[in-house]
Amino acid sequence: MTQSQFLHSLFQTLAAYKIDYFVIGDYRSLPDSVGQSDLDIIVAPVHRARLHDLLAVLCRDADVRLASFYRNDTSHFYRLLHADWGLQFDVFHVDSLLYRGAPYFPVSLLRRHLTTWHDVRVLSLDFSLYHGFIKEALHLLRAKDKYVDGFFQRLTAERPAVLAELTELYGEKVAALLDGVATRDDLLAVIPAFGKALRRSVKCRHPFAPLFWRLRLAGRFFRRRPGYVIAVLGTDGSGKSTVINALTPWLSECFHDSVHYQHLRPTLLPDLGVVTGKKKPQAGPVTNPHGGRPSSFPVSLVRWLYYMLDYTLGYLVRVFPHVRTRSWCYIFDRYYQDYYIDPRRSRTQLPHWLFRLGEVFVPSPDVILCLGGDPEAIYARKPETSLDEVRRQTDVLRRLCDARKNAVWVDTTQPLPDTLSAARDAVFTTLTRRFSFSSIRG
Repeated sequence: MTQSQFLHSLFQTLAAYKIDYFVIGDYRSLPDSVGQSDLDIIVAPVHRARLHDLLAVLCRDADVRLASFYRNDTSHFYRLLHADWGLQFDVFHVDSLLYRGAPYFPVSLLRRHLTTWHDVRVLSLDFSLYHGFIKEALHLLRAKDKYVDGFFQRLTAERPAVLAELTELYGEKVAALLDGVATRDDLLAVIPAFGKALRRSVKCRHPFAPLFWRLRLAGRFFRRRPGYVIAVLGTDGSGKSTVINALTPWLSECFHDSVHYQHLRPTLLPDLGVVTGKKKPQAGPVTNPHGGRPSSFPVSLVRWLYYMLDYTLGYLVRVFPHVRTRSWCYIFDRYYQDYYIDPRRSRTQLPHWLFRLGEVFVPSPDVILCLGGDPEAIYARKPETSLDEVRRQTDVLRRLCDARKNAVWVDTTQPLPDTLSAARDAVFTTLTRRFSFSSIRG
């Protein structure tokens, strides 16, 4: 089933079972697609459980899996994955939209502006853009151009009504910030102050809501982890960039705006050579990976310990909070295991047992894609080292793959469609093990 067919089935089912819902956001591509975005709907609280059950049946019939899920008191966040596409589906069962646990926009006000688009119940586009501006100013202290344009258009056309509405919702001080807005540039300039005033108003009216929100957020640490880490290993020329570039759009449909590329490590700490002033920050790929001479044992040990701090503390700061509490997906191009495969690249001369000991302390990816195959074919693609070195690295990688349960071998010297299919199958299998509709209460 295609994504379009799934969306058509979803909205037909919601209508058939008389689910009280409406879509918020830009709906103009619906029901054929979500337009490279996610799908956000508000559903009446009494219909929350029924929607969950209907979604479970639809996904079962369409061979769509639940790749990730997390919830709070007012929302369910589904990450749906098909072998060919993905969908981020956020369901809000609330009487008011929330900012850090505090109500900031009543759903009753949204309901005054509902319409129908190709048999889909939606929030009118002009009011959706108006609300989107308030939401982004409140959350981000900035707003996308389409929201700025939509808000400015309504402010210009209905200034007295808009200012009265904002006064009722947030107080006179917030509305007063827009009194002098006469041009779009004026609005852009006032967004940060407007957003901060919104925050003060919301927090003032609900002083304990942020505390309860933080406690609920902390509670996610004790639930199943909704995020994932994927590591892609391989020699130069094995096709890492090709595989990553093929996986990213597919995963981005499932984890909208939450797929993050990392090279080698979390990069909380800068390159050691940059810290010591021996080299400048480098952008782009390394073209001469074995150009530097291996360091002595003491220097290698210091370098390894420094980067171990990045793999542990850096992971704890940069990666762990997002994969533990939210459905973020990190793709690492190379990872800690590269110390085994290509120690010359890191200019380290240390015993294998020390690298193996370090791996005990490094958080393990959910899946490791080991890209290999015929060494001669790989070397022909990218002759940056030597054929003997490619053979050695391929052999090490193969043994590493066989020794780790979360590692999958992908032959990248077969035809490209077969390679990409194998890589996608491995990721799909891993990302659809952790969650199931049957294990989640609707």
